[in-house]
Amino acid sequence: MGVEFDASRVARAVERTRDELSRQIPSALTIHALYFEREWKASTFTGYAGRGQEDSGRSQLYNRSGRLRGSFKYSVSGEGLAAGLSLTVGSGIPGNYARIQEYGGTIRPIRGRYLTVPLPDNQTATGNPRYESAARLREGGNTFVTRTKAGNLLIGLKNGDGPPLWLWKLVESVTIKPRLGFRDFANRDRTRQQLADEVRESARISFQRGFGRASA
Repeated sequence: MGVEFDASRVARAVERTRDELSRQIPSALTIHALYFEREWKASTFTGYAGRGQEDSGRSQLYNRSGRLRGSFKYSVSGEGLAAGLSLTVGSGIPGNYARIQEYGGTIRPIRGRYLTVPLPDNQTATGNPRYESAARLREGGNTFVTRTKAGNLLIGLKNGDGPPLWLWKLVESVTIKPRLGFRDFANRDRTRQQLADEVRESARISFQRGFGRASA
């Protein structure tokens, strides 16, 4: 009396499991990336509340143009279970725009002495500037600079017989606090657990399909 052990069947099952894992793990990373992108954007950005509704203490960023929000994409690179298999989620905007929203910092003019900060008269209903360039608008000769009693420098636009439109405030620098929360979201327990659950489910499916055939 004895038990026959067919090692070749087990070897084939292991190979099938490996092949299945090579398909399932990248799929799990893609699912996690979609979850990450959807949940992080929902928790970080909100619709613009309109002029006069800004709140410097808010926990979300106003989604004015959608450029920053839309710049975050994901990619899964590498093949199968290779060591180079990786998931990347990040912003495709060139320069430091996304970085300074994440880490904070001070912005100073590259040329000239002042930055131009759009004022309510120079904002659309969605919060975007009506006039992008103070230098270009100045060429028409209808703008002027004045200093308020509080010492602020403003660029105004002549408005016929009506009061001037105040378009920009001139400042030497702007300091932005860290507010994107990208790293914090990626490192939170719920985000990590979601990735672990996806990988665990992929492994379960792979072993079930690989060894299920072996025992059939």
